[in-house]
Amino acid sequence: MKVKNLFLILLLFILLIPLVNAEIKLSPFSSTVYNLGDKVLIQGTLVHSNTTRANLNLFLNCGSNTIQVGTILLNLKAKQLESFSNLVTLPTDFNDLNGLFLDSKDFQAFDLTNELKGSFDINKNEFQLGDELSIKGTVTKQNNLVVNGVFVISFKQGDKLLFLDTVEVIDGVVDYNKFLNRILPGTYSIDILAKDNLGNLNSFNDLFKIIITGNLNINAVFDKNIYTPGDTLTINGYVGSSLNKELSNLDVDFNFENEIKTKQLAKSTETFVVNYNIQSNVKTGRHLVTVVASDDEGNYASNSIDFDVLAVPTKLNLFLDSNAYDPEEEIIFNVTLLDQAGDPISDNINVDLFDNKGKIILSKIVKAGQQNTFLLPKHASPGIWKLNSYGFGLEYNFPFTVNEYQRLDADIQGTNLIVNNVGNIPYKGLFEISGNDVRKTKDLKLKVGEKDEIKLDKLFSSGSYDFNLPSLGKSFDDIVIPEKKSLFGGTNKIKNKVTGNVARNTVSPTRRSLLFVALVVLCGCLIYLMFTYKGKFKKDKFGIKSSSDYIMGQRKLDELKSKGIRKDNRTVEYGKATKEDIDDWKRRVQESIKEHERTTSENEFVRHQQKSSSDDRPKGGLFNMFN
Repeated sequence: MKVKNLFLILLLFILLIPLVNAEIKLSPFSSTVYNLGDKVLIQGTLVHSNTTRANLNLFLNCGSNTIQVGTILLNLKAKQLESFSNLVTLPTDFNDLNGLFLDSKDFQAFDLTNELKGSFDINKNEFQLGDELSIKGTVTKQNNLVVNGVFVISFKQGDKLLFLDTVEVIDGVVDYNKFLNRILPGTYSIDILAKDNLGNLNSFNDLFKIIITGNLNINAVFDKNIYTPGDTLTINGYVGSSLNKELSNLDVDFNFENEIKTKQLAKSTETFVVNYNIQSNVKTGRHLVTVVASDDEGNYASNSIDFDVLAVPTKLNLFLDSNAYDPEEEIIFNVTLLDQAGDPISDNINVDLFDNKGKIILSKIVKAGQQNTFLLPKHASPGIWKLNSYGFGLEYNFPFTVNEYQRLDADIQGTNLIVNNVGNIPYKGLFEISGNDVRKTKDLKLKVGEKDEIKLDKLFSSGSYDFNLPSLGKSFDDIVIPEKKSLFGGTNKIKNKVTGNVARNTVSPTRRSLLFVALVVLCGCLIYLMFTYKGKFKKDKFGIKSSSDYIMGQRKLDELKSKGIRKDNRTVEYGKATKEDIDDWKRRVQESIKEHERTTSENEFVRHQQKSSSDDRPKGGLFNMFN
């Protein structure tokens, strides 16, 4: 507001004669404040001491600026009161006064201002894009007189002016209307500048604060939250305004990641329905649908809604670390389960191990995507085996080969070497045993899992041995084979170094060979005796004269023969041996053979002792046939 205190300067310019003395009075003004361009009635009285003709000039003085606003021509009579009046228009600008004057007088007049008055109303303070803003009001001077001019309205956000608009003021009336469309939403402050045609004005800063929103509300729901590949998805909903304004010509776009569908709504009161076919190879998990709504006014909204797709197992694979294995070897495998998009699924899968005959050997439940193992059985038979994985209606087989695996294992229990076929095929061949510097072989025939017992004391003489099994890479140290009993029931106590070395390096005949030799000798003796003494002892069928047991038995037989009966009252059939006779003969022969073996073993040991001290072989003796 610009207010100027004006002083009225009345200058009397004498036209005919010099002015000697004058008295000027000014009547009160109708107002104390005027606007630029206002009309002001200036009136008063003047008394001059002389009769004269003069001009009464009217000037407005504001500070250092002075401007003439009127002139009155007066015919004055000496000492006679003369009235004057003049209606002047207040200027809108001031210039310096130039010129001569004779006399002047200052009067405190009124305040001059360029400020206008205004009164305004707004229809509301919160708007949706597309709403109409209305500002109405009046603009007047200080004296309440209406003005004509312009009305400038500015829209600002903070200190930044975004846009402005103007409207003409006619007869003081302000009527401003604007549709708020396609402008930036936010909070605005409104400044108003009113200005008339004479330069009077007023700025009404921050007169109103308004909020303009361009947001829409999207309300959309699925018919369900979880879908399977190939399902049809349905979205229902509507679009509204945050201020509950009815909107028109709405476009609603639905972005289904790889496909966009659009719905057009004539009014916001309408609802929409959108269908979408989910692809059969869609990825498992959460999926987003982006919904964008907009209208012609600039209102806009974007919203994301999500749905879940279940994993459908579609492919089952099985991977092994090899195609061939030995028994007791670990099979390392991995099961993979893929969904409809080819992505892995971590779920439980059944796995069975089948042998080469189609029989299930082992089974387990494994987690897909994790490494697992099967241990082949100890005697897994050679051939084509397989792993079979199955679950969720899927199945996958992986065949592999179990190799032929020939392997023996051995252990010593006492003086017995236990050989076990731990392979998966039968074993047939020579088995080598090395004891100190002596090597022996044994012909083995073992089925899968079968054991054989090798008597080391039959292959090696008594002593301490370090046994080595070359084919197995195994060894047994400090194995003692005890001394055998002598023919007369005792044991040989000779422990010197010589006999020890002899015993360690001596290989005695096998039991089977000794029995055979003894049987041949015994049979020969019997035959010889039978043919030699046949005439003399006709009833002695074996010809063993020195056998007292036989003679006594023969006498009993003779007594029975003379009586003609046996104890069991059966008639004796002469010329044939009874079962009792045969059993008795077998018993005595076996005892004789055992005694002969003991004697032979003792003599064999003695012979080797003698040989170590002399190169001469012993001669004669009952057992020369065994040397």
